[in-house]
Amino acid sequence: MSDESRVVTLLDAASLRPMRTFGAAQPNDDVRQNLMTPSSVSFSPGGDAIAIARWDQPTAIWETATGTLLRTLPEGTLFVAYAPSGGLLATGSGVVSKRSGPLSLMLVDAATGAKRHGLDADPDAVFSPDGRWVVALRDGELRAFETETGRSITKTPPHGATTLTMAPDGARVVTGSADGSVRTFRVEAS
Repeated sequence: MSDESRVVTLLDAASLRPMRTFGAAQPNDDVRQNLMTPSSVSFSPGGDAIAIARWDQPTAIWETATGTLLRTLPEGTLFVAYAPSGGLLATGSGVVSKRSGPLSLMLVDAATGAKRHGLDADPDAVFSPDGRWVVALRDGELRAFETETGRSITKTPPHGATTLTMAPDGARVVTGSADGSVRTFRVEAS
């Protein structure tokens, strides 16, 4: 694996020329190459910051214009997504290991990195367009949480879901399962 595969490069949309590179491979880290590979990337809503999650490495927040590292999230790992307001980040929490428990989803303050809520869900999430809730999966079921309180507002019976997305209007969530089924759900407070 080359050093280039472990950094994130911002490209100009028109020319596809590299504009800036975020992160750097560490010398002699061949044993840890897979841990340094970016696993999730998210722009802040205004595009002024980019969050980069890696396997078992702290999530890093970079200033887009300068490439300056703004902060790291000590517990954040594997996944990252900005809320529409830019005030919150969803990120993974835990250690990627066969010997540890499952990773969970965590909501953190985007400006400070302070943990707001730990959620009983896997670290792959989608925020509603208004940012009032976040949806994620755990054990094949869809779960939705209020972002302000972390309170669980709904969950579906297990149906083997492995992936999800939300409609642009936030009215429906679609899940896909390994058996090929696709299901649509409405998220409503219980």
